[in-house]
Amino acid sequence: AGKVLMTTVSMVDDLHRWRTNWTIRVKVLKKWKEYGARGKEILHFLLADENERKIHASVDWSSLVRRFDTIMLEGEWKVITNFVVKDYSSRHRLSFVRVEINLVENTTIFNATVNNDSHFTDFVSFGAIKSGIADSSYPIDLIGYVDFVWTNELVMDPSFVGDYLNPQTNRIKIDLKDINGYELQVFAYGKLAIEFMEKYSLHNVPGTVCVLTYWKIKKINDTWEIMDNGAVSRFEFNPTLPEVYEYQNVMDARD
Repeated sequence: AGKVLMTTVSMVDDLHRWRTNWTIRVKVLKKWKEYGARGKEILHFLLADENERKIHASVDWSSLVRRFDTIMLEGEWKVITNFVVKDYSSRHRLSFVRVEINLVENTTIFNATVNNDSHFTDFVSFGAIKSGIADSSYPIDLIGYVDFVWTNELVMDPSFVGDYLNPQTNRIKIDLKDINGYELQVFAYGKLAIEFMEKYSLHNVPGTVCVLTYWKIKKINDTWEIMDNGAVSRFEFNPTLPEVYEYQNVMDARD
């Protein structure tokens, strides 16, 4: 561990693919799994450095998934050394940086203590989305309150590539409003849709604030809507964020 501390720690923006002996200090913001061809398990992470620059990381080798799944826990800061940097290749861009990280056999990871209380959220205004000026190339964070949740329905699975199996999945539509009177239609699919319905039934009271992190903007029939971005997308009701308290204060003042 002493050697790691003496090593130069690089920032996310410094990374390029001509080196493999990098060391970075990052917070694990999100962790999720996907399954590729023949059921191959792929482990994904969204990481952020102390400058709040985010980067996507993955474990492509099934034999390494359990090892890194055990070590890399959401919410923890880590020092990561010896990994591969490659040009971004994922289906959806998850950050502004043009590279991503592969954790490999000789990657080493240590716990880190960082005095940083950032929640790494960057809320986009409803007005910017509805007017089309918000950047739809990258996932976004939203804060609002649920006005209505429509009945769950079975639809074609938008994450499925190909049409010969006609796969279906659950979908719910959520009418999400902000304190300025704007409303957005939000669509959640699959397990996320079911989870949202279940948790919303427990939080369906006036003054409940809903925070969405890492969802995507999509234009459908000339209307800007919000869709989940797969397993990286999350939601929370009344999380402990300063913005939530401010939101609740404005809502309470209007009641």
